[in-house]
Amino acid sequence: MISLQEKKAGNLYLRTIYKQNRDIICVSEMNKDIDMKVAYILNTPNAANYKVGTMILPQLEEDRHGVDVLGIFFFDDNTYMLRRGDPKGERLAVIAKEKGILLMMCDQCAIQRELATGEAGGVEPSGTVDGVAVGCFPDLYAALAPNPPDQVISL
Repeated sequence: MISLQEKKAGNLYLRTIYKQNRDIICVSEMNKDIDMKVAYILNTPNAANYKVGTMILPQLEEDRHGVDVLGIFFFDDNTYMLRRGDPKGERLAVIAKEKGILLMMCDQCAIQRELATGEAGGVEPSGTVDGVAVGCFPDLYAALAPNPPDQVISL
């Protein structure tokens, strides 16, 4: 069994990973004030629920993610996280509003899942948490262009 311990030390988070017998496997530190901007593209199954919902979202809520998240683009069933009433989606909407994070669903994915109405090029979100946009890659590029990310991470 492996356990993780994190301690805050100034602007650093010290992370220690232990084996069951308490032998140290790894010690790392993360500077909370890294000057990097990222955007996430969620294109693998369960990326929203698992990777965002249980890893990234709590870090954003605790202000310990380490980088500025500019946007999150949701594909396929990952769009379901943005349904009105979804607990993780509602929490994400609050954090996105506070931090200015773009939440955008793929237009075709959202239409197929009844989370948007209209046709490509003229789609509106429907039944989603507050602040969600709907579009395709050109819309994502246009939204991020004024403050482009340093890294785009596909999850």
